[in-house]
Amino acid sequence: YRTIKGFIVLVEKEWLGFGHKFCERNSLLKVEPRESSPVFLQFLECCWQISRQFPRAFEFNEAFLVTMHDCLHSNEYGTFLGDCELERLEAQLRNNTRSVWTYLLSRQADFTNPLYNVGEPAHQGSLLPDTSPQLFTLWTSMYCRWDPTHLPRQRMELALQHLVADLEQERDRLRILQTMLAEKTAAEQKLTVEELRQVLPPAFKSVLTTDVCQGCSCSFEFIDVRKNCAHCGKVFCERCAKPSEEPTSATKTACTACAKARRITRSISTTSNAQPSTPGP
Repeated sequence: YRTIKGFIVLVEKEWLGFGHKFCERNSLLKVEPRESSPVFLQFLECCWQISRQFPRAFEFNEAFLVTMHDCLHSNEYGTFLGDCELERLEAQLRNNTRSVWTYLLSRQADFTNPLYNVGEPAHQGSLLPDTSPQLFTLWTSMYCRWDPTHLPRQRMELALQHLVADLEQERDRLRILQTMLAEKTAAEQKLTVEELRQVLPPAFKSVLTTDVCQGCSCSFEFIDVRKNCAHCGKVFCERCAKPSEEPTSATKTACTACAKARRITRSISTTSNAQPSTPGP
């Protein structure tokens, strides 16, 4: 049941087959307020909380759970319409509507967890999650995705690609430094400051070891977007680092402080150049 197809079978059997009242519990129709209860959402969140403690035990990612929840409330698919199997059969929903499983399986590549490892011995039996209160966290991808103050997230695949790219960049710098050291004689096995600056800019901070944004001091999680300022080298979240305003640096990123300082410098320079020269006596 930890695979994508297995989880679909679980929902089909334990929720749809056993007659969970999706319409009443999720207020898909006009019902009494006391009948509404997001039980299925709580189930999805429990699965997500467990997947945080065992990130390599599930084939699906959190986007799969969020999308399943959205499909439930969209009323676009007949899978979740009706409060029991009898109602769905009488309404002939199987013939008159689309199945949500067809849609989810068509996007299986988007919902696959790149860390999934079914062969790991710890994942062969039952998972025993730690239920300590401090381990539970807010499911921001579900509840805070429309909050403009929430940090932008990226897909796990992109986060891993960025991590690999950062590692390769660090390895390239290491190889360059090793080559430069190898070219030195035994008597001068040191690199000058200028030589180091050619390889590693001063004050450069690696996104691999930075856990806090240098601008707003918010804490980073693994899939939060992190960016280096091209001018000061510090690491910022996407709110505090924007593309550079300079025409020659359109592909570079600048933090708020550096962007403001360089904007003032450009303004002063433009004003100085625009002043007419004073004629001589």
